[in-house]
Amino acid sequence: MKKIGIVFLSFILLVILISCNRPLKKYYDTGELEQEIRLENDTILAYITNFYKNGHIKSEGNYVLNNGVWVAHGRLKGYYRDGQIWYDCLFKKGMPVLLEQRSLYEKTPIDIDIPTDTFVKKNTNAYYCRFFIKNIYPDYYNIRVLDTLNRLLPVSLNKADSLLYPYILPVEPLVIHKKTSKELGVIKIVVLFPDENNVINPREPKYKQIIEFPVICN
Repeated sequence: MKKIGIVFLSFILLVILISCNRPLKKYYDTGELEQEIRLENDTILAYITNFYKNGHIKSEGNYVLNNGVWVAHGRLKGYYRDGQIWYDCLFKKGMPVLLEQRSLYEKTPIDIDIPTDTFVKKNTNAYYCRFFIKNIYPDYYNIRVLDTLNRLLPVSLNKADSLLYPYILPVEPLVIHKKTSKELGVIKIVVLFPDENNVINPREPKYKQIIEFPVICN
C-alpha cells in the first residue's frame, strides 16, 4: 500500500501561517480550490482537506509532518468523486491501520458498517464495484471475490475511473438471488485481514469476513 503523503511546501511559510492564523490554500490551474491546510498548535500537526474540481471533498483528516512531508496520522476520511464516502479509518504515519488487531486474534466478529449506497453495477460485460467498510482502508490487495466454488478471486483496479468505481470484478462469481426488478443478484466480497505478524496470505487467509453486495444493472 502506498503512503498517503502531501509534500511540505516550506517550514518558513508554515511559521508565517501560524502567526496569521490562516489556512494555507492551494488551487488547481483552472482556479478551483484543491487543498486547504489548517495548522494545529505547532508546526508538525495539521488538518488537511483535499477537494475534487467539482467542489466535493476528496479526503480530510489529521496529518503529521514526517521528514518534511505531510502524512496521514489519525482518522482520515476519503470520498468518491460524487461525494459518497469511500473510507473512514485510522492511519499511523502515512499507513492505514487495517483493523483492531485484538478483535481478530480473539476471533470475534468484526463490526463492519456498510451504507445503502454500496453496490456493484454491471456495464456491458464488466462488473464495477465501489464500497465503504468502516475502519477498513479499501486496498485492493486485501479484497477478494468469492465464487460459487468458494474460490477467492482477486479484483482488478479500474484505471479508467478509479475515483467513482475503483474495482473491477470478474464475471464468474455472480450469484443470482434476485430480490427486485432492478437487481441482478448478489456478489460476495471477502475482506482479508492480517495475522498476528501483520501479514495477509491470500491463498490461506487466517482471518476473513464475507460481505454480500447487491448487483445493479446500470
